Amino acid sequence: MAKLTFTLALLAVGLGGAALVLQLTERDVSERIFFTHHASYKDEVDAKEVRADCPRGSMLIGGGEAIQHGHDTPSVAVYQGFPVTGGWEVQAHETDPEDDRRFPWTLEAIAVCLRD
Repeated sequence: MAKLTFTLALLAVGLGGAALVLQLTERDVSERIFFTHHASYKDEVDAKEVRADCPRGSMLIGGGEAIQHGHDTPSVAVYQGFPVTGGWEVQAHETDPEDDRRFPWTLEAIAVCLRD
């Protein structure tokens, strides 16, 4: 009886996996993946934190960040980028010494989302 139960359980898992593969074809997944983003103000603040959220009805599958600074060249270090409930959070700070000229910069968080 235990062998039959085990065999049926394996068959159920296999069929469930096959159904999932059929449901999530490459075309289907590529149409369901999208990006959201949120940017901080462009100013000379030393440390910034920003978060991009996936909308309701979707889930986070990845994230990233971008630093926008025009033609100026601030020394900025991203020290954290991590998933948070429903989104992606990024933290960065300017690394130039305090007596150097400050440049305006923008920190942008990017969330990669999957529609249900």
